[in-house]
Amino acid sequence: MRLQAFPILVSQPNSTDGTKFFMPAEIPSQENSCRGLRVQHLQPFPSEPSLIQSGLSYKSSASYLWDEWPPDISILPGKGANHDIGTMDFIERDFVDTMKSQLRESTDVKSPSRLHEHKKGYSESLSQGHVYELAQNLSKHDATQNRENEHFAVISDNEDVTVISIDSYLFHLQRHRYANNLTLARLMYAQLCAVGLETHEAVGNHVIPMFIDCGSLPDALRVFNYLLFPNEVSWTSLIVGHVSCGNPKDALHIYEQMQQENVNPKSYTLVAALQACAALKDFPWSLKIHSEAIANGFLDDSFVCNSLINSYAECGDLLQAEYVFNMCSVRDIVSWTSLLAGYVELGNPQHALDCLKQMQSEGVSPCEFTYACSLKACSNLGAFRKGQELHAEATSKGFDQCSHVANALIDLYGKCGSPFDAFQVFNLMPSRDVVSWTAVIAGYAECGPWLEALKLYDQMQIEGVYPNNITLASLIKACGRSGSQSRGYEVHTQVVLKGFDGETIVGNSLVSMYTKCFAFLEANQVFKMLTVKDAVSWTALIAGYTDSGDGLEALNCFDNMQLQYIPADAFTYSCVLKACSIIQDLQKGYKIHLHIIENDYEKDGPVCNALVDMYMKCGSIPEAHNVFDELQFRTVETWTSMIMGYSDGRMWPEVFHLFEQMQSDGIFPSAVTISSVLRACGNTGALERGRVIHKEFVTADALMIPTIANSLMSMYTKCGSLEEARKVFDKLHIRDATAYSVMIKGYGVIGEGKKAIECFRDMLKNGVSPDSVTFTCLLAACCHASLVYEGHALFRSMREDHGIEATLEHYVCMVGLFAKSGHLYEAERFLETFCLPYQRTWAALLSACKNYGEEELGNRSFEQLMIGNPYIPAWYVLMADTFAGSGNWNAASRLEELRKHSEIFKEPASALIEIEGQIHKFTVRNSPSKEVSDMVRSMNSRLKKEGHLPNLDSVLKSADDDEKEIGLCEHAEKLALAFGLIHTSQGQTIRVTKSMRICHDCHETNKFVSQIEKREIILRDDCSIHHFKDGSCSCGDNF
Repeated sequence: MRLQAFPILVSQPNSTDGTKFFMPAEIPSQENSCRGLRVQHLQPFPSEPSLIQSGLSYKSSASYLWDEWPPDISILPGKGANHDIGTMDFIERDFVDTMKSQLRESTDVKSPSRLHEHKKGYSESLSQGHVYELAQNLSKHDATQNRENEHFAVISDNEDVTVISIDSYLFHLQRHRYANNLTLARLMYAQLCAVGLETHEAVGNHVIPMFIDCGSLPDALRVFNYLLFPNEVSWTSLIVGHVSCGNPKDALHIYEQMQQENVNPKSYTLVAALQACAALKDFPWSLKIHSEAIANGFLDDSFVCNSLINSYAECGDLLQAEYVFNMCSVRDIVSWTSLLAGYVELGNPQHALDCLKQMQSEGVSPCEFTYACSLKACSNLGAFRKGQELHAEATSKGFDQCSHVANALIDLYGKCGSPFDAFQVFNLMPSRDVVSWTAVIAGYAECGPWLEALKLYDQMQIEGVYPNNITLASLIKACGRSGSQSRGYEVHTQVVLKGFDGETIVGNSLVSMYTKCFAFLEANQVFKMLTVKDAVSWTALIAGYTDSGDGLEALNCFDNMQLQYIPADAFTYSCVLKACSIIQDLQKGYKIHLHIIENDYEKDGPVCNALVDMYMKCGSIPEAHNVFDELQFRTVETWTSMIMGYSDGRMWPEVFHLFEQMQSDGIFPSAVTISSVLRACGNTGALERGRVIHKEFVTADALMIPTIANSLMSMYTKCGSLEEARKVFDKLHIRDATAYSVMIKGYGVIGEGKKAIECFRDMLKNGVSPDSVTFTCLLAACCHASLVYEGHALFRSMREDHGIEATLEHYVCMVGLFAKSGHLYEAERFLETFCLPYQRTWAALLSACKNYGEEELGNRSFEQLMIGNPYIPAWYVLMADTFAGSGNWNAASRLEELRKHSEIFKEPASALIEIEGQIHKFTVRNSPSKEVSDMVRSMNSRLKKEGHLPNLDSVLKSADDDEKEIGLCEHAEKLALAFGLIHTSQGQTIRVTKSMRICHDCHETNKFVSQIEKREIILRDDCSIHHFKDGSCSCGDNF
């Protein structure tokens, strides 16, 4: 069965110059004449001319310009046209113009069935001068090649015979094939039709690969339809053309037709067919062609072996690919790279790197494609350091400028949390395609700063690079992560205008973006309009509800997804487990864990990380450890989940232990890991450990990652080292609202309210818009420094000048500001006028009443707190201290008895101190070591000699003064201070972190010790940082 097509041919029956091209059937014999003209006989042609080549060129697209009849003549070049006619020296522009004019006059030809009737007329449409010139130029080519036989006659009216050889035609067919000029290829074929050579075996079998290499499969099919004897080159060219055009099924169908026609395939035919198998991932067809390769003895051909390896790898059968690989007589770089790429694509990145190592040990040097695949393996593993090593190797061999390697490097650095390294590679690329732009945009979209992704997209449009669906999906992700809903609307509009709204990946990204911006109405609208709702679509919605903290709605979506029989994937389970963590539903988590085991996801890294996180947050640490211990391969995400779990549970020693174990296993920490460990350092006051992490892991490039930079500044501020925090802040290239908020908060907790306001003004001067958190930090700083007027002005400016509505945090700060400054009743009026009676606002007022001994107002505040939640021990302690401050010891004692009778027990206070990188914990009334006890007694004796008497009024229990003094000596911060004096050198700063607010006696003790010992003491409690120096405190005794 022949393929249905027709040749490209137009004609004009009228001729004015008398010139004629004869068809083979019309050529007179040597003794005859036509119109009195002599004719030279056509000599026989060789069946396989020397110019026939078997090399095949692969293209990615085909032209369909001539699918309709009459053809579009605008594609032909002519005078004044901006078309390149290449180096075709025997066709001039005048000749092309003549052809275009004749084509315009031939529009009466409507049916393909009438084409053959006009072939003779087509030849008559060419002027005598152009035919003669054409013939002479072709003849000149023959003369240079010394070809005097094997020719065809072209006859002119002056009885001169111009001889044109078949090899000359073949030469120019090859020429146009390699030039990839479709316009000239079509013109050349028109000439062949004019002289009747379009069905000749040697010539016709050259025309088909020419059209395929020029990217026009339809033209090749039309020519093929009229070939009398298509050989394996033509058949193979059609197979290649269909594969290149994305029609691998049709390619295999042609391969079957070729076998039915009894045309024996060559090795390159099997290579083309195997490419179709790989595109289809068709394992049975791969086996069939494998058997044919064995039968024809082609397994010694390295191209066939490499294609088999690639086809089996694409089909997902690495065992068969490895078998072919091991059977190869010669394993070249293509063999190794094909196998290595298969490992990467099928999710075995470690095997890929092992394969690379073995390849290099056998003396095979990697090529650019090998490096690209190996870098992708590093990207999938998160092997940042190995990727850097491969980068250095590729650079030394000059492959770093190759687009495949550069794009792989950009992807590696982006996925490993180093988008600025990715951008450096991107900047050095000589040419950047859409893949390069998309990779660097995706890196910023994944790691931040997300606004850089938006800026890069704008630059991409300026440079005229058209985005693809992955580009837009990454850009939408950046909009979602940055919370820029307005920019998200703009990108959504571009998606619709560019016709990508039907793409599932883009639609899923839009759902995710809107949920991240908490625009669930728009998210559900996009979700409902999706033509295909796959697991990713449902997961995007589930993830949105999970990220917004609505775990219950996320679980409802998951239940609806199951009702629709949509199978969950690994990411779905990760999101659902996170939803269980949010609502702390351990029982639901157990059920999901069973689903995971049933669906064979219990070994999946992200799922295991989510399981660890869920069990940790639900308080089931043994279950978390069981999952962690059973993992054969622990990725950086697995370690991070455990570290974050301990960090959230405030189990700081375990955080440090796991981090050290992670380093010993050779796992490089991610930005999230570093942030979690820095958080632990800040909360424990472990400044020295934090400095080590800063030195070893936080490079200049890492500071460009907001999470790391902000965590580092926060660690320094919590440890009371504002100078180091400021140095980090000054090194930042991009200072966003979060960075400024961290510094404002740092100044606030040490009582430097005016510096906090200066930092805020600098923020506005640099064009950074404050957010709600910024004003919370700012108002808290005013509260610590008792800046009533400034705080009140900022509170008004927050809404009037910046459009930020007040939240509970802002109201708590304002109540605390008025109350701490002694304006207690103004604080009460503010509370009743502007905000609802939240517990935290009443607690702030009660705390101030304790400081000022305001029993009546304190009692009203306590009553409000009891209405909200009567089981919080802190309320009883504050009220009892208020009674004691006003001298009402009986009421204070009765309240203490009520608390104990109600079994409302307060957590014992604890204090932490870092000595030589180790964290030491002290708890109130726990028996300390003898040296610590001796140091506490010695310290008290020295303080008494200096005139400091213990503040016994702060002890509520009924006991004599000696017992009260002993009780004061057992306070956790005093034990930690004594330990620090013993184990640090003279003049060294002592840093203590306490879990509760410091009492008056301990506050006075630290002041006197700083003066006597000539030490700086930095103590951070749950409210502020106290910097003791030379007998005074940074808080001004207002705490």
